[in-house]
Amino acid sequence: MKSAFAVDCLSSKPGSVSCGYLPFGYLNDSTPVQIPVILVNGAQPGPTLWLSSTMHGIEIGGIEVIRRVTREITNPGKLRGQIIAWPILNPLAFRDAMTNTPQDLVNINRIFPGGPKQLVTHRLADLITRHIPVADYFIDFHANVAPSLVHSIVKRAPDRAVRAKSLEMARAFGATLIFAEAHIENTPAGATVMGGSFTECTIRAGKPTVTVELNNSRRLDPVSVEAGVRGVCNVMRLLGMVDGEVVKQDVIQVLPDLYSRAVVISDKGGLVNILKGPGEPVTKGEVFLQIRNPFGDLVDEVVSPVTGYVLAYPMQKNQAAGTGDYLAFLITPYLGDFLGA
Repeated sequence: MKSAFAVDCLSSKPGSVSCGYLPFGYLNDSTPVQIPVILVNGAQPGPTLWLSSTMHGIEIGGIEVIRRVTREITNPGKLRGQIIAWPILNPLAFRDAMTNTPQDLVNINRIFPGGPKQLVTHRLADLITRHIPVADYFIDFHANVAPSLVHSIVKRAPDRAVRAKSLEMARAFGATLIFAEAHIENTPAGATVMGGSFTECTIRAGKPTVTVELNNSRRLDPVSVEAGVRGVCNVMRLLGMVDGEVVKQDVIQVLPDLYSRAVVISDKGGLVNILKGPGEPVTKGEVFLQIRNPFGDLVDEVVSPVTGYVLAYPMQKNQAAGTGDYLAFLITPYLGDFLGA
């Protein structure tokens, strides 16, 4: 007989859904900080899927994706396996609608696996890292500033089987697919040391992982959310957790290949005029942005460093940029061997 699905103090009986909080720490007025968790325990055995969102406090679209998947769409009586869902991984950043944790201004997705006796963000990363063994497969939701293509990111895990399964999951999810190099270093002693992202922790632990970037970070964009829900359901079908065939994403634009990302950073400063939208092609040397000063004078024409497509415009505050600010993410077909040794 299938047993209860338990995570710390939370438990869900077979064929049921449970919601609760994991205690984390305290605010400076002694108010407890808690992390919301949803457990969906299927009636039949199967794998455990991790869904998480809002590691960065402004990236909220995954909260709605998780709600719809766990509370509306998934029937636990027919589910094979379990879902552990974290709608708001960083409640401190969410409360203040900030990318970084306001208490220490640290970006949590740069300091994993964290540490139990360090700054509050390191402690939160440590708590999350300690729960990685609970799940078999991972989908972590983020969001770009609009306008952006909805896209999935896979990193080149050290283990080929993890690489292959991550790629299979991302293809089932169905969004434009981006390759990102994992930050891996070989120390003089021969140990493998990875960078500070959550994804690098999960793939290092041998867990196939897909990072999803929705569109419009501060809003619940209906089209983006629908694509997220459809993508998660596709992955669950792939993993045999629910019945049905993988269905095509038809509410968002999807580019067909595996791509590498190029970052364009501003040299000048001013209001940014966008000449090419996300998903539109660009050629190397083509002007795709213009920067104008407050008088309307043209101060810079920004050219594409690659031939490919526009992915996103990650201007965080408004449609203006100064020297050193991110202007655009461009993509070009990935020419490496993702699955090679």
